[in-house]
Amino acid sequence: MSLPIDQCTELSSHKRLVLAEKASKVTILNRHERLLVKIEVDGCVFTDRDQERRCDYLVNSADLDTSIFVELKGSDVGAAYDQLRASHDRLADCRKSRVTWIVSTRRCTELSANIQNRKDKAMKEHRAFLVVKNGPFDFDIETKRPAD
Repeated sequence: MSLPIDQCTELSSHKRLVLAEKASKVTILNRHERLLVKIEVDGCVFTDRDQERRCDYLVNSADLDTSIFVELKGSDVGAAYDQLRASHDRLADCRKSRVTWIVSTRRCTELSANIQNRKDKAMKEHRAFLVVKNGPFDFDIETKRPAD
């Protein structure tokens, strides 16, 4: 099955790329104004007809060989992790070699030990760096870290 990636894509070289849904928000900081490709995964690449789990967005930078999968969530980090994992696997053809998974929560209730276990598992099984943070927050695409 062919995925409608092209019709779900937006290009941006702005210094700030805002990803928002309901009360969750992540801003990708793009200081050097590199070309970023934002793909709307939930609701465009995959629609309600699809029974697959999926994250909200995928942001790619060819210059940095970087992919950022983003899930904007209320509080269920476990469900967000599953959505990121499924999207990572399903969108392998769109993925760059350096991968970050971001979960932006409104309220994180999961124990920090459980989050650390998920971070370890994401790195070991998918070579993906997992960031879980109460939002809204900024994420620096250059350093691949939240900008505090």
